[in-house]
Amino acid sequence: MKRSWIAAAFLAILGTPLAAEHLPEIPGTGFEVHTHGRLFVYHGDLSGMVEYVGRFEDPELEFRYRSMTVGGYYRLHRNVKAGAFYRLQAGAHHDDDWIVTTYPEWDWRDTSRRFEHLVMVDVTPRFLLDFLPGGNWVGSVKNRYAYNFFNDHQTLLVRPGLTWFWLVDREPVLNVSAQYATYLSLNFGDRFWYRHGPYLNVLYHVTPFLVVDASLARQAIYWTESSVFQRRHPNEAYVRNTYAPWVLDVGLIVSLRTNR
Repeated sequence: MKRSWIAAAFLAILGTPLAAEHLPEIPGTGFEVHTHGRLFVYHGDLSGMVEYVGRFEDPELEFRYRSMTVGGYYRLHRNVKAGAFYRLQAGAHHDDDWIVTTYPEWDWRDTSRRFEHLVMVDVTPRFLLDFLPGGNWVGSVKNRYAYNFFNDHQTLLVRPGLTWFWLVDREPVLNVSAQYATYLSLNFGDRFWYRHGPYLNVLYHVTPFLVVDASLARQAIYWTESSVFQRRHPNEAYVRNTYAPWVLDVGLIVSLRTNR
């Protein structure tokens, strides 16, 4: 009898790691590097945009996500711009990408070659806050709706911000912005407020046509159990479902004007 208890305990110890293999390793914190390049072409109240984004993400700063976005803005009012865009992206991870690869092994699906199509529309009102010291302050609230044709996910970005402009002879030299980005899930996951965080952004105007863009952010990202996980383990939840990385984002912005 004693030997049988010892054998059972030994088997239980060996089985513990296997029993936890269905739980994803979601780090509490991390560090990511995002890169981007944007081209704007201005003509009157219209401005076209082409954007490329690449991201080096945890673990080990792996290059995974990339996207290309095309579209433009139209100035509805002196203080309001509206935009419409199409995006092609690859390498994105969603809640349902935590799957059984080769039973009993679980892992995140390799999405590096999975291309997804999105459409987005946004409206951004801006307000001059000339009552603040110096008078070169602008408040704004970006509101962007996105629809992903791959999984029918619908999201809403609400990003209020405050920007200070350093001007020399009425030409911009430096913009410093503090913003808070909030991503709302409209039809997926178990958290309406599934991603959010503050960030500080600096734009340096090298020339009237070229700008260096850099920002530092702290994000909080919430993961919901995948549909495969819920079917196989209906009475369990992820041990950790919040990822809070520091994000460094650097890039270049080129602006061309056809009516200047």
